[in-house]
Amino acid sequence: RTQPLSPLDELLAACGRGDADAARRLTSAALIAELSQTDRLLLCDAAASDRVATVEACVAAGWPVGDLDGMGATAMHHVAMHGRVELVRALLGAGSDVTIRDKEHNATPLGWAVFGADHVAAPDGDYVAVVNTLSDAGLPPPDTRNAAGSR
Repeated sequence: RTQPLSPLDELLAACGRGDADAARRLTSAALIAELSQTDRLLLCDAAASDRVATVEACVAAGWPVGDLDGMGATAMHHVAMHGRVELVRALLGAGSDVTIRDKEHNATPLGWAVFGADHVAAPDGDYVAVVNTLSDAGLPPPDTRNAAGSR
């Protein structure tokens, strides 16, 4: 005999399958407060794996956007690296801090976007728009000088 899902499990399922409408309908501040540390990683994990619909559903549900993954990166770092400008805008709208530097590379999401443009180059990524959006959000452009300091 199966048990019905708890409201929290229903929310997690909606986010996991990328159903933003259901996530928006099912969420509440009380449910978000019940998320375990593991549950809270869903947003960063989805962003790192470029699972766009899951990121959208988590944002729609009001997921905490400032949580850090094991590298000290936020979801914003990951979506910037994949060139996902709509997700960058959604995370900005949800209050994501674009000044956080990850602990592995000491880089902001803008730095991850520049790296992504050079080394990930997602075919459907819009890296120019991501860089412009992050710059407009108050970040200066990355320092592109070489190690000797000359341009």
